[in-house]
Parts: sequence; structure tokens; C-alpha cells
Amino acid sequence: MSSGGFPFEALHKCLKGVPLVQSGRMQEALEAFDGAIEDDPALASSWYNKGFVLCAEERYQEALETFEKAIAIDPSFTHPLTGKGYVLCTLKRYKEALEAFKRVLKINPSAD
Repeated sequence: MSSGGFPFEALHKCLKGVPLVQSGRMQEALEAFDGAIEDDPALASSWYNKGFVLCAEERYQEALETFEKAIAIDPSFTHPLTGKGYVLCTLKRYKEALEAFKRVLKINPSAD
């Protein structure tokens, strides 16, 4: 934890960001996820949620990098892999997108 925070503080900030996204308050959500990452950079869900916001804002390269960080932390977490696949499709990098989606199905064969 780089800033001396506690894991529950990071989780709280991450969870605080989700309803902000749902209400369209993307900048506030991004700030919440960045705060969570600062408190606990190993919380993959914070990275995933940040990537989701960046993707929604069409900041695709930043989203891709953020999803990659979540995947590096937890390679079995399929949400950032799906996000990565979506971003790669958007960037017309179809072969790489297909590989990301194949990884999702390998981890969770019932994913749809």
C-alpha cells in the first residue's frame, strides 16, 4: 500500500465508485477508483473499474493499459479480460481481441 492506507479503505473507495458510474458521474467515479488504487494497488477490481470508466469515456489506450494491470494482478479475473477484448475490437485489433475472449472462455467456459 503505497500511501499507508488499509485494504478496507481501498475496497470502500472502489465500492463507492460503482454507483457513481451507474449515475453517470464518471469523473467522480474515476477519482474514487484512483483513490482505491493509491491505497491498495493490488486490488484488481479497482483497476478493472477504472478501465471501465476510461472505456466509457472512449479513452481506449488508457483503458487497455488499465485492464492489463488488473489482469496482471489476477489472471483469472475475467471482467478485465472481457474489457480488453472489447477495447481491442474497438481499436480493430481483432486477432488480439479473439485471444482475450478465448482466455475468458478457457477460464469460464459458461461465460456469455
